[in-house]
Amino acid sequence: MTNRTASPKWLVVMSAMLACAVAQAFGRFTFALLLPAVKAELLSSYGLAGFIGTINVSAYLVGAIIVMVTARQFRPITILRVGMVLSTIGLFVLSSAHRPATLVAGMALAGIGGAFSYLPCPGLIASVYPPERRGFAMGLAAAGIGVGIVFSSQLTNVIRSVTNVPAEWRRVWRIEAGIGLAVVVLLVAVLVVPVSTVSGSPPRLEALRNVPKWKNLTFGYFTYGVAYIATFSYLVAMLEQQANFGHNHAVAMFAVVGVAVVPGSLLIGRWSDRVGRRVALVTCFVTGAVSSVAVLIASEPWVTLAVFAFGMMFGACVTVIAAYIGDHAAPTDFAPAFATITIVFGVGQAIGPQLGGWMIDQTGTFSWVFVGAGMFWLAGAFSMSGLRSRK
Repeated sequence: MTNRTASPKWLVVMSAMLACAVAQAFGRFTFALLLPAVKAELLSSYGLAGFIGTINVSAYLVGAIIVMVTARQFRPITILRVGMVLSTIGLFVLSSAHRPATLVAGMALAGIGGAFSYLPCPGLIASVYPPERRGFAMGLAAAGIGVGIVFSSQLTNVIRSVTNVPAEWRRVWRIEAGIGLAVVVLLVAVLVVPVSTVSGSPPRLEALRNVPKWKNLTFGYFTYGVAYIATFSYLVAMLEQQANFGHNHAVAMFAVVGVAVVPGSLLIGRWSDRVGRRVALVTCFVTGAVSSVAVLIASEPWVTLAVFAFGMMFGACVTVIAAYIGDHAAPTDFAPAFATITIVFGVGQAIGPQLGGWMIDQTGTFSWVFVGAGMFWLAGAFSMSGLRSRK
């Protein structure tokens, strides 16, 4: 223990929740929200936009590998503090961008900071919560991503309505960076947690190979990475520029995704306990395919329904995949097995934005991005159908 009294558990969870909001919702997903305005001012093509998105998730993958490999050398709170500093600096850089190179630098910093901020949260919560309450506490922390997405959406609308200037996108990142700075102060000056010697475990392929049908699971997780990030990256731009939704309407759909993340994770995770992971995952992937394509209908209420379903699947898939590994892996193998499969998922994430941007530039339409995402979802559903149905 430190010399100061340990912080109450609720403050630990709230700190992790805020860190998830800043690192993931602000540092990764705000770019998709602001993409139409950013492209109009700074970017010459959607291929370049996709490259910048790929830089962010590639940096996240690099950061994740660093965290996994050095997991036993640093406390979770130490890694989290470093991550929040990097994420906040990245947001400040993005808020000052007047050329693509600055966007690249900011997204790279935010990507690495995102991994350093997000991955230690389970270890941080485990240091203060007993096993029977960790799942709920971690679910609350992860809910910060959804809350952050909703906040970013509403912030964008408020700034747009007050200034009536699309180019005020920099102010969104500037305010988010200010929130990040406040979270850094909270983590450094206020939060006190018990000493924890381990923040995770390094990847180990042998641990993953002990999970039945691990190849099916790994390929499915890869397709999920490609499909969800491609849909997420171009949702607002497609709704504004192809579906002719107003700015506020398109941004509201982005907020719907954030709202749907929390019930998707909690409800479908619980449902998978009853029906089995295979049934739950196949259902999630098929629903993801339908929802990605259904947004192309471009009329209400179908778009809202499709976006809400997409948000639920986005929140649920990781939860159920982790549960499947937990069902079949030895306790000592879970962390290295999940770390290994996360690397493959990260590769899928890195492919999605660049592939989507290239398709838009080549075809002149957003449609093939969402159809292609649907095909990846279906490929994942087919792969997941081969999983073992029960423990």
